[in-house]
Amino acid sequence: MKFNFLAIAVLFLVIGCNQGKPKQAQEQAKDTLAIRQTTTPQQQGLTETINMVLKAYQNKDAATLNKLVNPAWGIYIVYRPGASDNFTIIDSIDFKNPEPHYYEFEDFKTTATLSYAPLPTFDCGTEKWSKNGLFCDSTANPTTLSQIADFMQTYNEAKYSEDQLQKIKNIEKSSFRVIATGEGYLSFIFQLTLLDGKWYLTLIDRAYGGCDA
Repeated sequence: MKFNFLAIAVLFLVIGCNQGKPKQAQEQAKDTLAIRQTTTPQQQGLTETINMVLKAYQNKDAATLNKLVNPAWGIYIVYRPGASDNFTIIDSIDFKNPEPHYYEFEDFKTTATLSYAPLPTFDCGTEKWSKNGLFCDSTANPTTLSQIADFMQTYNEAKYSEDQLQKIKNIEKSSFRVIATGEGYLSFIFQLTLLDGKWYLTLIDRAYGGCDA
């Protein structure tokens, strides 16, 4: 009898442990899901920052834009001086003194509402965008700067230090690209980067959508 009682007690103990494990795993899964949900771009102020940048750009409000520029990073300006793209880094935006100096900032207007979706593409043949509106692809990180740097170094058009290349990688891995299309071919393309819980304006692309070269 003593052995039977002991065997039954052990059996109940094993069953209880096995029943507890799935519940514990479910609780851990819920905790993990909660963490992921609270770190989505939308919940970290990305939407608000996109709308702020777009409004400031349309109003040519350099003061607001420059508040979103990280002093340690500056802001990258992508442009197309010839057949290939290039970039430069500046400290701040000045609508009266654009970069590059020969390419003035156009009057850009849109009333589109932000959509988190794949970005539109531009067709140089038709000079039209594949779709119109305001878009941010929060599922992919941009590689515009690293692609330009790789191309320039491959063809000996520029040299970048390891620190410069690492800085680009660090920026891109926590960035999202935004494209706003306006009337005809007009657009405003920029990049926001998350650092220490704050979104910064790190790039304005003034090349994509231009088919002059």
